[in-house]
Formats: sequence, C-alpha cells, structure tokens
Amino acid sequence: MSKSGFTIDTSNFNRAVEAMAKLTGVNYEEVVKAEIGSVLSAAISNTPKATANSIKKSLQKWVFIREPSPAKHPQSSLSKGTAYLVGPGKSGRHHYPDYIWAWIQMNSEQREAELKRRIGTAKRSWVLLAQRMGILLPKTPPGYVNKAMVNGKVLSDEVSHVRKVTASQVGFLIQNFTRAAVRGGGRAALLKAINGRVGYYHRNVRAGVFKKVATIAKKYPGFSVRGI
Repeated sequence: MSKSGFTIDTSNFNRAVEAMAKLTGVNYEEVVKAEIGSVLSAAISNTPKATANSIKKSLQKWVFIREPSPAKHPQSSLSKGTAYLVGPGKSGRHHYPDYIWAWIQMNSEQREAELKRRIGTAKRSWVLLAQRMGILLPKTPPGYVNKAMVNGKVLSDEVSHVRKVTASQVGFLIQNFTRAAVRGGGRAALLKAINGRVGYYHRNVRAGVFKKVATIAKKYPGFSVRGI
C-alpha cells in the first residue's frame, strides 16, 4: 500500500506462498488468492472496532469552554464572545468567534450520530478489497460491517488492486486509502494478519502437514490440493 495508505513488506509471505504452490501442486495464482483471502479475513478480525462509548470518549477529548479572548489579543476581532476549543494540539487551545462556536454546538450531536453510522468502516474496506478481487472470504464478516456507511454512502473508491504477472508467477498489489483504516489501526491489523499467515505455514511445515495430501486439504481449504 502507498500514497495516503501504508506500505508493508510481504517478502516472507510471498516466499511462503511460492513454497506452498510447489509443495501442494496447486496453481500459483490460486494459492495467492486463497492466502490473500485468509489474510484479509484476519485483517477484518484484527482491525479495532469503534463503539458508541469509544466515539463519545474521542469526542470528549476536545473540551468546549465559552470565555473571552486572551488579553494578549485585545484588538482582535475575537476579543468578545470568543469560544475556546481546549484539547490536543501544539498550543492545546484554539479560539473561535461566536458563529463557529454556535455551529460546533449545533452539530455535535449530528457528528456523533454520523460516527456511529461509520462503525465497521475500516473492517468493511478489507471486505471491499476481497469483493473487488473476486475472493470469497473464509469467514463471514459481522453484520454491522456490511451496514457501515460514510455520509450515507457505501465505500467505493477507497480501495483498489493491481494484478501483476512476472514470469510464471502472479502477484497482487492491494491499496487501501480508507481514512478509517489508515488512522484506525489498519496497518497493524494487516501486518499481524500477514505475519500470522506466514507463521501458520511454518508451523504446519514443522508439524509435517505437507507430508500428507489429505492433511493439507484440511489445513488449507481455500484451494483444491492435487490428488483430492
């Protein structure tokens, strides 16, 4: 992932997929897509879920206090009826004129309601990626994920993928520009999913899973193993 998204090193994952294709005799692209499906499914589970309480708590990080403008700006147009926005930031305090203060108060409940409707947006971005790639996820996402919307609309243009062919191998570049994923722990969720899948492969190698075709089929139901 790049641009406003994030980039993750998938070299270990790529090596594991290549080895699986050789060991199982399954078409390389079939293995790649099946493993991406497992990774995206895990990323959905790993991505933090916002709650009504966490949303309210995040909004409360900013404390609104109505006070006059600081004495150091006696000639400022904000010198009377100024509203302070006290919270995170370089100075920790920002002042606004009455009309902006009124707008903030009027829209606070609407903003909270909108954020609640967005619960599951980051998780939904991984679902959308799978759909765009024609991948059936091994686990059905929770119902609230499919209901998540941003300003009354379903995610559409925030994710993309590119199919790349190199010699006899096929790979995919996936991109996720969803703000909820970029800012809401998406990178950590995806990295954990990728590393977890690589670890799953190595544990099965050590356990001798690849010595029996039937055992491989049970461990990796996402693709059809030769001989089954």
